[in-house]
Amino acid sequence: MTTRRGTLPALAARSLTTMTPFTPAEAALLAAAQIGAPTGTVADPDAAADWGPERRVRAEVLRWLCVDPTAQALVAPAGLRLRGLCLTGPVDLDRAQIPFPLGFAHCALPAGLVLTGAEVGRLTLSGCRVGPVRCDRLVAHGPVVFADGTQALGGVRLGGAVILGDLVLTGARLVNPGAVALAGVALRVEGDLLLDGGFMAQGAVRLVDVAVTGRLDLRGGRFLNPGGVALACDRIQVAGRGHLDGGYRAEGEVRFMDARLAGAPKPARTRDARAAARRAETTTPPA
Repeated sequence: MTTRRGTLPALAARSLTTMTPFTPAEAALLAAAQIGAPTGTVADPDAAADWGPERRVRAEVLRWLCVDPTAQALVAPAGLRLRGLCLTGPVDLDRAQIPFPLGFAHCALPAGLVLTGAEVGRLTLSGCRVGPVRCDRLVAHGPVVFADGTQALGGVRLGGAVILGDLVLTGARLVNPGAVALAGVALRVEGDLLLDGGFMAQGAVRLVDVAVTGRLDLRGGRFLNPGGVALACDRIQVAGRGHLDGGYRAEGEVRFMDARLAGAPKPARTRDARAAARRAETTTPPA
């Protein structure tokens, strides 16, 4: 799309002179962002190490699109939609004010994603491989989604975040053994909080002092932190229904001290990982 304001590729060529020439993937992203089209095609992010320049985007290019005011004004309302691309370098959007959605599908972000203190339209990672995700104090004006097999090596931090929509971790794998896999202290979710459908955390899940206006669903989730706290939901407040049955599995201590869960009994506190696992498995419906 060409407008009186110019085009994103031309603006980038003038603004990012030290980064030219752009890779084919970067050139495609700059062109697609202005018309709201996705960039790239579905690929296996586990093979990202073998991808060539047609699938590589430097993190600095993405950051420029997200934080430069002139570039922001040229991005279509649909936002940035990346598919099957590898972001080289850390995607550092610390305190960025991003007025549009940011979406990654089947992408690789091996150096991680930082949105600490940032603001975004909505955030989606679907089928991705990503390093540590740091979203403390994030404000999202729509859903935040880590789903469809997205793996976060180093865990996800959402402490003090405000999500004006659902927080969906259905089928996600958060890996930080011996540490915290999901840190959500003082998180606020204006929607549903879903850790179901194959969700797995290797490391502690801390959802302390969390407020959820919708449902809490743990059905089919796995919380694995043997010898430590697997799931801490102390003082969580859930206005909608709490779905805690259906065979969620915990290896480690489970705590719901002073929790307020509408429509669901509060799970018993346990320190016996094996007993907790046996109890959970007995509720699992046959395949």
